[in-house]
Amino acid sequence: MNLIEYDLSSNGQGANRYGFSLDLKKKLGVNRYYKPLADWDHGWTYIQTPNIDYYKVLISNKLNFVVSNKEKASNLREYTSNKVSLAPLPFYYYYNNILTQRLRINNKDRLLIMPAKTLNFANLNNKTFIQYQKTFIENIIEAKKEFKEIAICIHNNDIKIWDNIIGKNKVTIIRGADPIDNNSYKRMYQIFSNFEYMITNYFGSHIVYAASMGIKVSLNSQLIDYKIDENKIKNFYSKFKKVDVKGITSDYYDLFNTKEIKKKLHFLFFENPKNAKILSDWAKKEIGHNYEASLVDAKNLLGFNFKDQLKFGIKKFI
Repeated sequence: MNLIEYDLSSNGQGANRYGFSLDLKKKLGVNRYYKPLADWDHGWTYIQTPNIDYYKVLISNKLNFVVSNKEKASNLREYTSNKVSLAPLPFYYYYNNILTQRLRINNKDRLLIMPAKTLNFANLNNKTFIQYQKTFIENIIEAKKEFKEIAICIHNNDIKIWDNIIGKNKVTIIRGADPIDNNSYKRMYQIFSNFEYMITNYFGSHIVYAASMGIKVSLNSQLIDYKIDENKIKNFYSKFKKVDVKGITSDYYDLFNTKEIKKKLHFLFFENPKNAKILSDWAKKEIGHNYEASLVDAKNLLGFNFKDQLKFGIKKFI
């Protein structure tokens, strides 16, 4: 599989993550020194996390916000007087081939495995993580006769761990996205274009990204049972005086609740990935396709013009 190389940047924050703002600038000929004046949401979750959203407002208190979910927009408007706009997640501009070239690849009977990644606030040691993943992978590989090809897409931070998980199994390993990689969205579009099926053992944005492209996505019932590490949460968020640490902790408990994941996303659970369905309409709605925004709209939402850049520069000192 011939994938675009990584182009790592020192600035992987906000709208700059995964290369979105850079691709937009290149496409529209925007001044490369202009900074995004809005924090554009990249991720997708199956439930809302209002306390975590409040933290994002505190650390981006001078910025506007662009989100793909009406409920989330409503939450943010309670926390900030800055502008909150509705528009699709950035991947919308890639699966629609607005910021990437269309690929026509024979993906018939090809399966992509996208295992859960290590998480910042989870109390899960490497040994336990490896055991979870070994069981998941081995069960899938047993069905390899049903597929022309099976590949595993690993989060870039977890590459070293996977040598112990794969063992003697001959499976192609693909390195996935990285927030500071300027080519990540183009890379993920390329990866997804090669597969008819995708299976995972935890929720994440990869579900709606893949499904939006017509890939048949399934969740495996053997979800990793992440345990919340309250001390990690407290140590990180206590630095921000206005943050409700108990509320943040509650959000993480809700988010990592495997029973709720199975309840909310029940229509994605298939032990055999071959039984998965095309759910592109659902995924596009989750991505915010209904809040369609052109590239020019995106440019304006990010304040990529001299007038807005000047106003923001003055605002910073007020």
